[in-house]
Amino acid sequence: MVTLTEKLLNVFNIQPQLYLIVYYHFLLVIVLVTIFRLISGKYKPQSKPVGFFLFSFLILIIIGLRPFNIPGVGRYFGDTVNYYNIFQQFASGNYERKIYDPAFYLLTRVCSNVMSGQLYFLTLAALYILPLYVAVRRLSQDYSFLLFLMILTSFLFWANGVNGIRIGIATSLLLLAFTFRDKKWLLFLLMALSVTFHKSAILPAGAFVLGLFYRDSRGYIAFWFASIVLSLLFGGFWESFFASFNVGDERFSSYLTAEVNSEVFRHIGFRWDFLLYSFVPVVLGAYYIFRRGYSSEFYINLFNTYLLANSFWILVIRSSFSNRFASLSWFILPIIIILPLLKEDVWSKQWSKVSMILFLNFAFTYFMQINLLWK
Repeated sequence: MVTLTEKLLNVFNIQPQLYLIVYYHFLLVIVLVTIFRLISGKYKPQSKPVGFFLFSFLILIIIGLRPFNIPGVGRYFGDTVNYYNIFQQFASGNYERKIYDPAFYLLTRVCSNVMSGQLYFLTLAALYILPLYVAVRRLSQDYSFLLFLMILTSFLFWANGVNGIRIGIATSLLLLAFTFRDKKWLLFLLMALSVTFHKSAILPAGAFVLGLFYRDSRGYIAFWFASIVLSLLFGGFWESFFASFNVGDERFSSYLTAEVNSEVFRHIGFRWDFLLYSFVPVVLGAYYIFRRGYSSEFYINLFNTYLLANSFWILVIRSSFSNRFASLSWFILPIIIILPLLKEDVWSKQWSKVSMILFLNFAFTYFMQINLLWK
């Protein structure tokens, strides 16, 4: 069955590659306009989020109505084809694979009985975007658009929406859960829900819970640096070591030891470029906390969670699917970098610095993704 989206794409001869090119240049325009408004002093706090809501809805539509059943989808939209195959198997009653993530498979089973594949992907996109929308509104109502734009332009945002879809939904729900730190029953309820969409969410969830009891960021920073040394010294030992654990999910071992490379991380080995990317929030977070005295308990808890989850990724950085493990810390990265700047005066000419951070955040994503598109 040809969907309305696919008909429109055929009329305008828009292939998946061009779809992504248009998307990233649309983001480029949004980022440049936002930077201009920040530098010129025309950017104002948004107490009424109508424009922000419409922008978030537009991103939801772009992700949810992407093509999923035409040639080239697998190369540019990752596992989208595999998710559609699962959807079709449920629709025909022939699904026989193991069910690892019960909430996701229950959702897919229900959707396969009542909607088309296009509406199914739109539903998944809503589960990815809407928790982020609510989370950033809870974290900074006046500057929620800037916080959302940082998340939107981060490196793995698109990949988590079209490739690692279950991880994307799980981490979005997890971020929303973290904002209810003061309401423990809702915190743990949303954490549990996120884990039912992807079991790997238990790592950052557990790190966040540990941070409720052990708050000294110095210990987490020391562990982060130690993980680099241990990864360099012992090479691929850690992938084999963690793969040997029986966690009730064979995908865990497969992600660590499989030789198949992913589209996002094309080069296997110790990724110094991605380590440097991960180092930026470590430096800024430590600066905010220890030099500028930013004492938000939520922020410190989130910073410590990032350090612990990212340390695990560093240990298994050589695995072919290390992007899956990077996702478990990088979804926090944009917030660590920018949130204190939206809450307090940290620097002189702060909005110029915010503009530079926003530009560099998007520039890294833009050049990495555009480079992949033209290969």
